[in-house]
Amino acid sequence: SGFNLYGGHLITRYDNGAGSLTNANMSSAKGAYVDSDILYAVSGADLSVSGAMTTLYVPNGQSFIPGGHVTTPQLDVTAGSTYNAGSFIHTLTASGMPFIVNGTFMAGSSTVRYIGSGAATQITTLTYYNLQLSPSSATTYSLTGSLSSSNALGGSFTLDNNATLDTTASNYALTAVNITLNGGSTYLAGASTLTASGNFNNSGTFTAGTSTVLLNGAANQTLTTGGAAFYNLTFNNSGASGSDNLIVSGALDINGALTITDGDLDIATNNPTVNTAGNVTISFNGTVDVTSRTAIWTFDGATTFNNVSFGGVMQSIQDVVVSGTLAIPGLGIQVKSMNVTAPGTLNLGNGAYKLVIYGTGTPFVMNGTLLLPRVSIVEYTGTGSATNIANVPYNILWLTPSAPTTYSLLGHQTGGSALTGSLTIGSNATLDATGSNFNLTTTGIANNGTYLAQASTITNSGGWSNSGTFTAGTSTVVLNGTNQTLTGSTTFYNLTKTESTNNATDSILTFDNTATQTINGTLTLDGLDGDDRINLVSNSPGNQWSLVLGASATKAIDFVDVRD
Repeated sequence: SGFNLYGGHLITRYDNGAGSLTNANMSSAKGAYVDSDILYAVSGADLSVSGAMTTLYVPNGQSFIPGGHVTTPQLDVTAGSTYNAGSFIHTLTASGMPFIVNGTFMAGSSTVRYIGSGAATQITTLTYYNLQLSPSSATTYSLTGSLSSSNALGGSFTLDNNATLDTTASNYALTAVNITLNGGSTYLAGASTLTASGNFNNSGTFTAGTSTVLLNGAANQTLTTGGAAFYNLTFNNSGASGSDNLIVSGALDINGALTITDGDLDIATNNPTVNTAGNVTISFNGTVDVTSRTAIWTFDGATTFNNVSFGGVMQSIQDVVVSGTLAIPGLGIQVKSMNVTAPGTLNLGNGAYKLVIYGTGTPFVMNGTLLLPRVSIVEYTGTGSATNIANVPYNILWLTPSAPTTYSLLGHQTGGSALTGSLTIGSNATLDATGSNFNLTTTGIANNGTYLAQASTITNSGGWSNSGTFTAGTSTVVLNGTNQTLTGSTTFYNLTKTESTNNATDSILTFDNTATQTINGTLTLDGLDGDDRINLVSNSPGNQWSLVLGASATKAIDFVDVRD
């Protein structure tokens, strides 16, 4: 009595005083003996345990420091014992529950490999360094607890061909430096959280479920998607600027939320297509690097870009499709094209934000909802090819190409599509209304290029500044503001200003004393009564200004006061 009998066990016991058993000790003990009852072999410094289900057993009070690689069907580290894995590879060849740890497992910088095939296999919950699942035939693995927090891997997790890790029933988390899913592997993530402080590389099958992938390194990271769709993706990199990049390779498809808390999401280097179906949040310290992109980013959910999250600079994205809500309360966004499909919403926020469109043709398509605050700017900068101006209710509209470019309206910019701010025509821009005669309503015009007005009506409640070419055709310019100024010389066809408010206050029209205003059609200056007149004054009191009626011009003038 008093003896424990173990069948199918290789027991590592050091009976010569205090010490730890090693592979070298076991090699010496075996010597040259060859016997089927000897359940192990040592080659060099490496231990191999024979048998299909033999257990390498570390008993209570004992310490095993192999000092080399170990291959065994099963490993049992009992209570009160220690297994020091060092920097070696420890391979478990059985399936089921091949690794039992009730004592102390010292991972060091080792790799634990589960290679048992066929039957379902459970992964023991402990603190691994590297963990690799590498069966020779199709095998499903499950976690017995979360490999995160105190049990987070100190190194890499690798899923190889034939291996399926299924966390759908448990939703146990996995945290490692690097997570690699090789070809032929499958990760069923369920609602779990996968955290990598290094790289996430997928060339297998990643079934996201409703999981969250968190990339939280302190140096540059890579995300190789392998074409897999993610659910929630969070990037929170604490590295210094320039060393906090997440470089994306492969199409990035996110069906849940994309959150960039800190760091630079680099979708420029490899130019992947990006599709975000859920909310996109780029917070205070987050940035997106999209320089020189040619691929499309499709927004299907509610999207928020923050000011400082962009590093205080305008962000540039090649082509944007919005079928959800895209809100841009930062410095703004620069796109080659913007297509808002029903029921999508583009919201430029509540500040002086800018949407820059650098494509040509018809680069802005609005079939959804556009929310433009009264201080926002939409700027068309595309050059070379003719460009159509989307018929939307702009606030401030700039046409500022760097090379000669002709722009055309696609509809009347009046009523619900009127500009609530001003129009600026840059020196290389031509706004051509000759083919359409679409009308325009604005609160100010600065023409530094060319405006071909043809037979359109231009209604302006603010200033008129012309340092370019205004070709009036048979157009009508209506000045319907209270205190307005004409700057630079302009030849109008019809020019109309009417005072229609009975409030004992005159309207004022100020002329540039260095310029000449010419009327070739009809000049209409229609004050209301003796104390609601139109005052024509000089911008330099005492200096005359010039208003010239052409040979065929007519005039209709009533209740007007003229001064130099």
